[in-house]
Amino acid sequence: VRTFFQWLNFLIVDSETGHHHNIIYQVTHYPHSSPHADTANIAMAHFQGNKYISSTSHYVPRSNVSISNDFDMDYHVYNPETNQVEVAYKLSAIDDNTYRIQARLSADRSRVGLPVEWDVTFTRLQGVYGGYDNEEGNKKDCLMNSYLFSHNSLVDGYVKEGDITYSFHHNKRWRSYAAGSYGCELPHGSPAHEYPWTWLWLVKPEIEDSKEISMVFGSAMFQVNSSLISNLYGSYGTLCIEKHCDTNSLANLNHNVSFTIPVVASSSDSYLSSLTIDLENWTQYKDEYGDAMIPTTQVYKLKSKHYDVVVRAESDIGQYFRAPVLLAKQNKLRLFSDFRAVSVKVHLSIIRISDDNTREKIFDDDIGLINAMEYAYEAAVVVDDFVRKSGMSIFV
Repeated sequence: VRTFFQWLNFLIVDSETGHHHNIIYQVTHYPHSSPHADTANIAMAHFQGNKYISSTSHYVPRSNVSISNDFDMDYHVYNPETNQVEVAYKLSAIDDNTYRIQARLSADRSRVGLPVEWDVTFTRLQGVYGGYDNEEGNKKDCLMNSYLFSHNSLVDGYVKEGDITYSFHHNKRWRSYAAGSYGCELPHGSPAHEYPWTWLWLVKPEIEDSKEISMVFGSAMFQVNSSLISNLYGSYGTLCIEKHCDTNSLANLNHNVSFTIPVVASSSDSYLSSLTIDLENWTQYKDEYGDAMIPTTQVYKLKSKHYDVVVRAESDIGQYFRAPVLLAKQNKLRLFSDFRAVSVKVHLSIIRISDDNTREKIFDDDIGLINAMEYAYEAAVVVDDFVRKSGMSIFV
C-alpha cells in the first residue's frame, strides 16, 4: 500500500585530516500500483570537510539481494569478467558487537571515473539495540525511525578509490557512526523548511574505550491532514557516558488552535523531564541546484532523572554540503535535501544528578572533531533537473 524504505548508514570520520566516508546499504519497496520496481542499492560518498572527493553507487533489483540473520545482506551482481552472477557487495554481523561491509565497484559506477572498493570492520563501543521495539510501536504509522545499534564504533579496514587507499585503524583518530533508518514517511509539510528532520552525532574518544562519551540527538516534524491536529512532532536523545547508556524519546501532537497534546515522554533513566531543540542563526545556502534556508546552530537540551545535558553545535554555512535523498511517493519522485556539516564546533555540558539531588558537573568543554549535524527537508528543487545535473542521486 505504501512505499517502504530502509537504509543502513556508516559514517567514518578521520579527525586528523577531515576526510569522511559515508557508506549506505538501502532497500526500497514500492506499492503494487507503482510504476517503480523494488530496488536495492549501495552508495559511497567521500568528502574532506565540505569538499567533494568522489562517490559511487549501484542499483539492483530488490530480488538480487538475499537477507539473512535479520541483518546480513548479499547483493548478487553479474560479473562480465567471469560471466557469472556473484556476491559483489556484502554487509554482515560477525557477532553482536562486530559488523563488516565489503564492496568492489567498477569505474563506470563512479561519478569521477574511478573504481572503488572497501572492506571495513566496525567494532561496537556504544550503541542501543532497539530495532524490534521501534518496529513494534511504529507498524501503523510507519513514520521515519532510527535504531542506533553502534553509533560509536572503532574502525579497521580501508576504502580504495582508484590508486589511493584510505586506511582506518583502531585508535582515537577514527570513529564511526553505524545505525539504521526505516519507514514509509519522511517529514513533510508547508512551508517545507518548517518540517525537517534534524540530527546531531558526537563522540569524545578516549585512550581507554570505557571512558568515552557519545550522543545522538534528532527530531522530525510531520504535517497531519486533520481538522483537529496540525502537526506531529517527535524527538530523541541517546546518551552514552562511559559504560552507561540512556535512551529518551518525546512526541507531541499540535492542536490546530492553541495547544500541544503530549503523546510520549519516556526515558530509560526513570523519567524524562524535558527534551528541547533550539534552531538558531538561519542562513541561506546556495549551490548549483538551488537555494535553501538552514539553521547553522542547533542546541539540544535534555533533562532526565540523573542527567542534565546541553549540547551546542555551531557551524559555518561553508561547512555544509547537500546529500540528496530521492524517493517515489504516489508515483512521483520527491527529493529531500540533507544539509550536512561534519567536524563542527560542539560544546558539551553534562551534569550528573544523584538520588539526593546533588548536582555534579562531569564535563563542560568542546568535544573535538568527531561529530556531524544535519538539517534535512524537501527543499525547492526541480527533481528532473537535479537528476539530470547530478547523474542521479548518490544517496537514494
